[in-house]
This record gives sequence, C-alpha cells and structure tokens, in this order.
Amino acid sequence: MGAQSSKLSMLPVNKLIVLYVVFKLDESYTPSKVSILAGDGFHNLKEIKTVELVKPTGWVYLSLSGAYPR
Repeated sequence: MGAQSSKLSMLPVNKLIVLYVVFKLDESYTPSKVSILAGDGFHNLKEIKTVELVKPTGWVYLSLSGAYPR
C-alpha cells in the first residue's frame, strides 16, 4: 500500500501543534513522519519542522517556537 500523506491547512494562534495518535489501534493510518510547512500560501510553503514518530501512543506535542525565521 505504501505511505499515505494527509494535509491540514490552519492558522495557528499558538506556536504549538498537538496530535493524539495510537499506533496500536490503527497502524496503517498512524503517521510515522510529520512535516510542518509554513508560508503565505500554497505557492511558497517551506518545511519548518519534521518529526519522526516510532509507534506513537498518546499526545504528541510539536512546538514551533523558534522553528521559522520572522
């Protein structure tokens, strides 16, 4: 089947993204890698953070503080 990607567009107020994942319940849909991209629009997105997840269970906190230049 291979890796599947998901996309989420948002305007975060806080510089924190929180995901709740349970590998054991659905390992085929649980992400193994999360990439955060930021920009003014789809035409100029740049990767600002990448996190590898190994069989995650519970809340995953992704802090964006200091992750991108102003």
